[in-house]
Amino acid sequence: MPMIRSSDADKIREAFGELTQDVKLVVITSKDGGEYEQPTADLMAELGELSDRVTVERHDLAEDTEKAAALGIDHTPAIAISSSADTGVRFYGVPAGGEFGVLIDSIVDAGTDRPSPLTTDTLKALEMVEKPIHIKVFFTPN
Repeated sequence: MPMIRSSDADKIREAFGELTQDVKLVVITSKDGGEYEQPTADLMAELGELSDRVTVERHDLAEDTEKAAALGIDHTPAIAISSSADTGVRFYGVPAGGEFGVLIDSIVDAGTDRPSPLTTDTLKALEMVEKPIHIKVFFTPN
C-alpha cells in the first residue's frame, strides 16, 4: 500500500517538474534500528518513483560505515540530500506530517538553479563566516 496519496503524488510530481538537475537521496537505515527504518526507506523509494531526476540509494549503517561516515551520519533513519554536490541537508526519522513538506522543498531547492531567497545583506554577512557552522533544526508534531 502506497504511503503517498495519489493526489499528493500529483502535487509532488508537479513540484519535481521544476528540477533542473538530478537529486540523490541517500537513505541510511539500520537493521536493528527500530520501527521507523522501513517506513522511511519505503517513503523515500516512493519519492524516487515520482521523478526521473530523483534517485534513491539505501545503505545500512553497520554494513556501509564508510558511506555513513562520509555523510556525517551516525544514527538512523537518516536521509542525506545531494545534487551536483552534497547540500549538507540531513533529515533524521520519518519525514512525515509537517516535515514532509520541508523535505519536498529541500529536494526542489537542491535540484534547481534559482536565486537565493535571502536578502543581499544576509548573503554578504554569510560570506564573512570563516568556519563551518552546524545548524540543527528540530520539528515536533505540535
